[in-house]
Amino acid sequence: MDCHKIKRTDTQLFSDIANDLVYRQTELESFIQQPFSLDNFQQQIELKQENYALSTRKVLVEEWRKQYRSISDEKIQQQLNLLGKPTTFTVTTGHQLNLYTGPLYFIYKILHVVKLTEQLKSKYPTFDFVPVYWMASEDHDFEEINHFRLFNQDVKWETNQSGAVGRFVIKEFEEVRAQIKEKFQNDADFADWMFSFYTDGKTLAQATFELVHELLGKYGVLILDADRAALKELFLPVMEKEVNTHFSSQAVEKTNAELIDKGYKTQVHPRAINLFYLTENSRDRII
Repeated sequence: MDCHKIKRTDTQLFSDIANDLVYRQTELESFIQQPFSLDNFQQQIELKQENYALSTRKVLVEEWRKQYRSISDEKIQQQLNLLGKPTTFTVTTGHQLNLYTGPLYFIYKILHVVKLTEQLKSKYPTFDFVPVYWMASEDHDFEEINHFRLFNQDVKWETNQSGAVGRFVIKEFEEVRAQIKEKFQNDADFADWMFSFYTDGKTLAQATFELVHELLGKYGVLILDADRAALKELFLPVMEKEVNTHFSSQAVEKTNAELIDKGYKTQVHPRAINLFYLTENSRDRII
C-alpha cells in the first residue's frame, strides 16, 4: 500500500507553537520536561518511580477494578494485574465524551498511545507499559460534544440536562436513533449495534466507556472515569494549595509571558481559582 505523507506545516492548519512542538522541540525545551524521544523515556521512568507512591497505585488499581467489574475480559485483567506492580507505567491520552467518538482523531490518538506502549516495551523490556484513555467525564461543554458527523450531516442530541456531561442520562435520544436508522436502512444489524451502547438510563460516561472498550479493549486500552470520590481524595492536597495560594494561575501567567517573549501567542487564560463546585446537576466555577 502506498503511503503519502504531508507535513503539518504545509496544511496551514496548525499554529506555530503546535508545529514547533512537532518539528523543533528544542525551541521549547524550557517549557517541557524534555524533548520527545524513546531514549528520553529512561529519565521519565526514573522520575515516575521516585514520585509515585505505592499507596496511590493501590487506590488507582482498586478503582479501576470497580469500573471493570461487569466486564469479563482476560486482556483487561492482565493489564490491571500489571498495574499493581511498581515496574508498570501508563501512557495516557484524554478526550471529551464525544457522541459516538466524534472526530476521527479520537481513535487515532488512542491508537498512537497503544503503539507507543509497544515501542517502549521493546526499548525497555524490564518494564511494562499500559495504554490509557482518560475520559473527560466532568467537562461541562456539552455543545462541543453533543453531535457527530454521519455521511456529511450533523446528528445532534438535544437535552436540557446540565452539569458534568459524564453524568448526563441517555434519554430524549429518539431523534439520534431515527437519523442513524435512516442512514443504515440497508444494514439494520449495524444500526442496532450502534444503538446498543446508548440505551436509555445509562450515563454518557457509561455509554462512552462501553463503546471505547468494544473498539479498543482488545489492544489492552484501559479506560478511566476519574469522577470518583476515592481518586479525588488523592487530589486533595493540590486542591487545597490551589484555593489557598492560587499557584496554578501564577505559574501559567509566568509561562504566558515567556511564550510571548519568544513570539508565540498566549495559549490559555487562567482564573485565580481553577476549580469547580460539582453537584449532581451543576458544575459551577469557584470564585
